[in-house]
Amino acid sequence: MTQRDKNMQWLGENWNDCLAIYSGGYVINDDYIPIVKKYLELFPEAKDDTIWLDQKPYGPDAGLAVKAESGQKAFSGSQFRLEHINGSARPSRCGKEHSFIASKEYFLKCSLGNEFIEKIKKDWDIFQNNGIVSHSEIIFDVPEHLEKYKGSSIVIVSGGPSTKNVNWKNIDADFVWTCNNFFKDDMFKDVNVDLATLAPGVNFVDNKQLKFYLEKGTKIAFEIERGELGIEDLEYEKMKQFVKKHEDICSFFHTRYRGNPGVSLRLLCYAIFLGVKDIYFVGIDGFKKNSAQHAFEKGKGTPGWFEKYGHRFQDRQFVAYWDYVLTLQEEYEFNLYNLGEDHPYNVSGEISKMHFPLSEKIKKQISLQSEGKE
Repeated sequence: MTQRDKNMQWLGENWNDCLAIYSGGYVINDDYIPIVKKYLELFPEAKDDTIWLDQKPYGPDAGLAVKAESGQKAFSGSQFRLEHINGSARPSRCGKEHSFIASKEYFLKCSLGNEFIEKIKKDWDIFQNNGIVSHSEIIFDVPEHLEKYKGSSIVIVSGGPSTKNVNWKNIDADFVWTCNNFFKDDMFKDVNVDLATLAPGVNFVDNKQLKFYLEKGTKIAFEIERGELGIEDLEYEKMKQFVKKHEDICSFFHTRYRGNPGVSLRLLCYAIFLGVKDIYFVGIDGFKKNSAQHAFEKGKGTPGWFEKYGHRFQDRQFVAYWDYVLTLQEEYEFNLYNLGEDHPYNVSGEISKMHFPLSEKIKKQISLQSEGKE
């Protein structure tokens, strides 16, 4: 790839009806120069990023919106939860429509970077003893049980409906990772779940169903941020109570990426930074209006952000996410396999078929036909 090709990245590509109109200094054509200039004036850090234009009616604004004369909305991965302007921090002007805590340059320096982790370390004996990896994309501790993942293959099993739609157990991977209320579903009873992450809202303290997996050797990786910045928060205290009881199996991670679609997307990032080579994933799907389906929890509704901002907000969030993850392949060696790419709820399917499609061999392994299956 030449330097010009690298700079142009996804220029001209259409992902989920979002068009890449600018990338690394190049504009798809002169018609888009006004909206690109307008966007860069408000979000100058996007100059080295890809700017996308939502081609569909996009629903309510979550915050500051940059629009073309046609009313179409521009967005990029340079929309942050914490902005760093002229040496000072301020909350995002974009509201919910951010994908990252902060810029790469500001992440470790911001209030949710090293400063936040140092407060946690002082309060937790276990994290004082473990080494900490800290760089522009992630902060995590490194207990010995994480070393085996480097160069390995994993299947991440999330709670979306495609988990029930494909035979992911047929994938011959080294390890299985999952999340949240996985222990409520019997599909894991015969699976060696090696690692799980448990988000706020999950009842994991002294949970008998979860205990079954802990006794089988499942390790727990917690996101250290539990929704509130204060360490007196109830969810934080629940996590602290659990970790004190299970110190030898717990670790933490804290990614710069902080989009809305769910913890599984951040778990996939965690796998990348741990050096996993082959990342198979299933159940990282999405939501549909008035029709929520969940593999682990029957009757679980759609999240508040989806109810408020709609499916186009969701589509933009996934576009920004895959823009980021696929860019990481320039630095980290990993392969991606979206096992649910043909499921109607799978928001990433269009993008994965373009950039990392499943082979016919894998489709046969998981009982997907070449033409797709609902």
